[in-house]
Amino acid sequence: MKKISFVIPCYGSEKTIEFVINEIVEVVEEKANEYDYEIIAINDCSPDNVLSVLIRLANSNKKIKVIDFAKN
Repeated sequence: MKKISFVIPCYGSEKTIEFVINEIVEVVEEKANEYDYEIIAINDCSPDNVLSVLIRLANSNKKIKVIDFAKN
């Protein structure tokens, strides 16, 4: 099985990142017999609350990893 890694820089995307990640999960899971996946979401020192959204998403899906940069 092939594995796809999605790396998403997150800056100022508190209101949109959940939609983006859910869309990726939905599309890739349709091909679950062909592909495994991981989503690596990187909080690039965003001034909004995107980190809390990412942590919540990662807690609900073990294939989502969060990296929190200390500065941009």
